[in-house]
Amino acid sequence: MQFTRRTLFIASSSMLPVASPSVQAQSDCGPSVESAENLVTSLRISKFSPRARADLVAAIVNKWPDAFRAGVTTPIRTQHFMTQMATESGGFVRIDENLNYSAKRLREIFPRRVSEELAQRLANRPEAIANHVYNRRDLGNTEPGDGWRFRGSGYIQLTGRSNFKARDAILKMGIVESPDLVRQPVAGFAAAVAYWQAVNGNALADAGDIEAVRRAVNGGLIGIKESRVWLARARRYFVSQAVNVESSDSPSAEEIQAVQSLLNETLGIKRPAAEAGDSGEFIESLQEFRKKADLPSVNVGGAPAGAKVRLLYDEDALYTLTDPVFAIPADPQ
Repeated sequence: MQFTRRTLFIASSSMLPVASPSVQAQSDCGPSVESAENLVTSLRISKFSPRARADLVAAIVNKWPDAFRAGVTTPIRTQHFMTQMATESGGFVRIDENLNYSAKRLREIFPRRVSEELAQRLANRPEAIANHVYNRRDLGNTEPGDGWRFRGSGYIQLTGRSNFKARDAILKMGIVESPDLVRQPVAGFAAAVAYWQAVNGNALADAGDIEAVRRAVNGGLIGIKESRVWLARARRYFVSQAVNVESSDSPSAEEIQAVQSLLNETLGIKRPAAEAGDSGEFIESLQEFRKKADLPSVNVGGAPAGAKVRLLYDEDALYTLTDPVFAIPADPQ
């Protein structure tokens, strides 16, 4: 059996037919819902995604009033918005698409657009890859080099000349003429807010349907399992200003189930995700995963189950599992 996981690619996101700007959603979901105006802080984001880049975090915090004015005004909207940005950026690690794919990966990701022969010629040539796979009129890419110029960019990976043009009609930042701006923190966050509004992200978040939110952002369900992990984490840290984030480091039952689902896919396990609270299977799967993924070994000894989970499900495990281009190498035949 090959121990591989379907490779995701960030640039698949924000490639929908260009959405027209939506009417701003209502500012809250009812009088009893706590406002999220001051819910997003550097501390909360660093707990949510410990390896988030400092400049990306700073842009979110400093520009959060823009998201609030765009209707991201409640915890549930904040949770879903942060979840999708984290899914698209690998946990706020990078906001430009990584296209440095091997021939094998190209065939897995773009099977209908890249032949075996072409994959060999394009392998590990990011610019050439972008200009081939994104040479699409439905993205508005009609000029030579548009695929690379308008590759996935920003916290919600904006892709294609048409999407850049539609967002800039609102932002007035010159991102069509200077698309590299979206690969910088401030403009990248502004583009994410504008796209979230355009696809009615607030209303979808209010309904609590993560699949609908994911389809709106991604155009499909690529990355849905990773999104479930990030959403479970978001519910730990962006739920109430009264929550002590310093004491919220143990994964919830929801997060364990979401991670188990990813582990099952990654390891080729044909069984449902663990029931909430079933830490035995989770620990066993984590140990197998760490070995297969060549992560640092962790000696859990005779520690209690909760301690074993915290030791095995560390940052290395989180970021490897949710990495958009991660896959465990196949076992030798």
